[in-house]
Amino acid sequence: MRLKGTLTGFNEPQGLCEDAAGNMWITATGSEQIFKYSRAGALLATLNDPDGGPGGCSVNPVNGDLAVANQFNGPPSGPSGPGEVLVYPNGSGTPAVYANYPAQYQYWYPAYDPQGNLFFNGCTGSNSQCVDQFILSELPVGTMTPVTVNVAGGTIGFPGMIQWYSPGNYLAVADQECKDAGIVSCIYPATISGSTATLGASIALNNSNGTTACDIVQPTINTIRKKMFIAGADYTPNCGGNPPDTAYRWAFPTGGNPTQSNAYAGFVSPWGSGISTH
Repeated sequence: MRLKGTLTGFNEPQGLCEDAAGNMWITATGSEQIFKYSRAGALLATLNDPDGGPGGCSVNPVNGDLAVANQFNGPPSGPSGPGEVLVYPNGSGTPAVYANYPAQYQYWYPAYDPQGNLFFNGCTGSNSQCVDQFILSELPVGTMTPVTVNVAGGTIGFPGMIQWYSPGNYLAVADQECKDAGIVSCIYPATISGSTATLGASIALNNSNGTTACDIVQPTINTIRKKMFIAGADYTPNCGGNPPDTAYRWAFPTGGNPTQSNAYAGFVSPWGSGISTH
């Protein structure tokens, strides 16, 4: 967990996602832009978001399309309406726009499965706290209209990342308010069958003190050296500031105490995480 380099000049960076070549896309909510960087830190491309402030992102493993979620429609300083998901063909050009409205109002994080079906989560209402309003939607391959996915077996308190976990053949669904226990974070394995996502037992995430981690906003799961890891960020002002803002690595799907952390790296409000496998 050593610092290898630093990129600067972003206006409210939030989302991170990897393409098949190991390049990283970075969403900047404040400037309404999406940047593509090589894993060595070279800027490769810049996209503009025509409708709002981009947040989470995901790359289609089938054709390289880039999906970006706008929480709301309109500039971050004054959101004017319900959000949407933008899909840039092969990560370029003018995006297609998709929305499961009026069922879904806010759009937080997208995720592709291996077949190219696009899932995205968010909230049903415009309340900025997004309390008890979680919704999961899907844009099936070959369709133009998103549909609502019923969530069974539990309740998501506040949306975090979603990501397809191929070894388990399920959608990993993060919850920033796990089991309505305030700002405690966890992850659920969600088995997809038809239009239903069934939540399994929650995977707990602890901080470096051995207590429950909170504000794990956008963790990332990947396979490195045949071991499953999850990288995340602990954004701690709501946690009393102890330990300080931190990046962690947990064994996955074990969870529990982190295997590594860099709690004193000088982070301020870490938000997104990404892993380049190349």
